[in-house]
Amino acid sequence: MRTPMRFLVVLVAALGLAWAGSVPAQAAVAVSIEPEAKLVANGAVRAVVVASCDPGHQVLEAHLSVSQDNQAIFGQTGIPVRCDGKSHKYRVTVTPLEGAFHAGDAFASAFVLTCADPTCGTTEQGQDARTITVR
Repeated sequence: MRTPMRFLVVLVAALGLAWAGSVPAQAAVAVSIEPEAKLVANGAVRAVVVASCDPGHQVLEAHLSVSQDNQAIFGQTGIPVRCDGKSHKYRVTVTPLEGAFHAGDAFASAFVLTCADPTCGTTEQGQDARTITVR
């Protein structure tokens, strides 16, 4: 009687460890760009970037780039990312360096780089790139 109970306990423990090992760890830095952006005044684009980073991380670099017409129209702006372990939506406006964005498809790329420790011996990064629709 004692052997089957021990077997059952070992089996349950092994299954629990296997299940825990199969749960993916959340990325230290996560970034995603929403698929639609808005055309605003002066030919700029307002896009939404969702980002998160672990508490205590220091943001070294965070930006969104948008281009259209085979990169003939291009702009880049910073993203005011805050690292508190929570996901935040950032509405950022990208103004083109020359010309004006227009309705239609555009390519967007977001990048966030953080220090993972006080001496910045370890960095973590997250990025996303996709075609977005400007309306």
